[in-house]
Amino acid sequence: MAPDEPPRGSASAVRRATYAVESLSRLVMAAVVAVLGGGEGKVLLGEIRVSGEWPWAEAFNEVAAAVSGRLRAALPGELEAAVRRLAGVIDDETEGLGTAVEAVEIATEELTVGLDGLTDGVNGAFHAAMGIRNAALNSLRRRLRGCS
Repeated sequence: MAPDEPPRGSASAVRRATYAVESLSRLVMAAVVAVLGGGEGKVLLGEIRVSGEWPWAEAFNEVAAAVSGRLRAALPGELEAAVRRLAGVIDDETEGLGTAVEAVEIATEELTVGLDGLTDGVNGAFHAAMGIRNAALNSLRRRLRGCS
C-alpha cells in the first residue's frame, strides 16, 4: 500500500502528478480497509508516507497522520457497530432469499408436473385425432374401391 518509489531525477509534470494521485489513492484505500477490516488497515495507514523532497509531502503526511489518528480514536467503535448492523441486515436478507429460492423451486416442480400432464394430454389428443383421421381415410378408400 505504500506509494511507489518516487520518480528520481527530472520527472515530467505528468509523472509527478501521477505520483501524487497514487499516493492520495493509497491513503483513501488504506482508510477504507481500516474501516472495513480493522487492524490491518490501521497498519497500512501508518506505512503511507511520502518523501520530504516533494513540496506537498509535509501536508500529505499531516493528513495521513490525522486520518490514522481519527480512525484509531472513536471511529472504530462506531463503525464496528454499523458494520455489525449491516451484517445483520445482510444475513436477514440472505435467509429471506433462501426461503424465496426454496419457494420458487417448489413452484417450479409443481409447474413441471402440471406441464408434463398437459403434454401427455396434448399428445393423447393428437394421437386420437390422427387415429380418427386414419380411420376416416381408410373408410373413404374402401368406399371408393367399392364404387369402382
